[in-house]
This record gives sequence, C-alpha cells and structure tokens, in this order.
Amino acid sequence: MNIDEDRIALAGFSMGGAGAWHLGAHFADQWACVHTGAGFADVKRYQKLTPDKYPNWFEQTLWGVYDVPDYARNFYNVPLISYSGEVDAQRDSAEYMMEVLGKEGLHPPHLIGPGMPHKYHPDTLKEVQAWVEGAVAKGRDTLPKKVVLQCRANRYAAMAWVEVLECEKQWDDTRVEAELIGTDGFKATTKNVVAFTVDAKAIALDKRSVTIDGQQVEMTRANISTPAPENTFVKQDGKWT
Repeated sequence: MNIDEDRIALAGFSMGGAGAWHLGAHFADQWACVHTGAGFADVKRYQKLTPDKYPNWFEQTLWGVYDVPDYARNFYNVPLISYSGEVDAQRDSAEYMMEVLGKEGLHPPHLIGPGMPHKYHPDTLKEVQAWVEGAVAKGRDTLPKKVVLQCRANRYAAMAWVEVLECEKQWDDTRVEAELIGTDGFKATTKNVVAFTVDAKAIALDKRSVTIDGQQVEMTRANISTPAPENTFVKQDGKWT
C-alpha cells in the first residue's frame, strides 16, 4: 500500500478519543493532525479520586508515564481539535485539557455538539471532518524550525530532531524547546535535563552557533567522563558542553 506518512491523521472517539489524546501527546511529531473525541486524559480526574482515596505516592508518580496533562506542551508540534457532546460526562476531560493547554499558551478548538450525550452531532461532525481534511491536505512538517518536547523520565523523550538522553531527576517535569535561527543559529532552553542530542545532519548543526539556556556553547568535542554519542550536549557543574 502506498501511504503518505506525512498525511496521517490520528483520530478517535470515546476509548479511541482517549487513545488519540495519549498517542497524540506522546508522539506529536508523527501526525498531520490529532482529533480527540470524548476521551479520558488522566487517571485522577477520570476516576474522580479525592485526596483521601489517592493511592501510594509511587503509583501517583507513575501516572506521569501516560497521563496527558504531563505531556500537554507537546501539542505545540501538531494541529489539535477536540469534540464533546454538550451533556456528555466525558466533556469534563476535554474542558480540563483546554485549561491545561491554555496555561501552556495553546488554544486548540474544542467543538461542542449541541444537546448531545456521548455521541457526535451530525453537523459538528462535518466541521471536524472538514478541519481534519484541511490539516491532512497540508501535511506534517518533517523538519520544524521549532521543536517543543515535554516528558517525564527517559521514556517518550524524543520529538522531531531532539531527544533527551538523561534527566536531572527522573519523573519530574522535563522540557527542551529548541529553535533554528536563520541559517546559522540554534538555541535551546531546558528544564531538568542533563543531556540531550539532536539530529545534526537534518539541521546542519556544523554550520550553526549554539546557545543553550543563555550560554554560548563551543562546538568542539568536550572532555567528559559520561559516555555520550556525537551531537550530544551535556551539562556538568551547571555548564553545557
């Protein structure tokens, strides 16, 4: 089969909507667009857990492997549209995600099916389909100038041409925002990152000056004790090499 990998839409409803939230957040660079229809996004809210019913701390920590709010910033990398029925209990998940995304400066459309329970309104479904078709026709950007990566630990720690190799503290909020500046610059800001690598060939790294967390980085092989592949930036004693 001839499939254009740059024009694949990720979409689902109910359990499929949950899958779209999770796969969309963790692998945002793989899709032309993401559509989430009436799907849950995080354990605590979906299970209506109150503090007196929370599990052990380590189980709460492990929610961070999959729960979408911990990866919400990744939706910067892909067009997103959500749908909820007006009277569907699952609307709460999407409304909560809109709040989380808004705090990250993201404001994707959230369409509401008037009077609908856990199903699509036929007219609103047409709006969703038209939006998805437009995004698919445009296709995904395989080499974006700016890449945003949010993760926890080293799983799901890659996005486009950036990959986190080591966190300062596992399970804490970890971020890299990297941007190509013109034809000769590359800058990045990080949070909770000890080492990350880039696709040097794709971004022509050898022709760029590099600034990380406000520090100008010398483009020479550093003398470091920690084993690291080429094209890797490592922070030691607060300094990037």
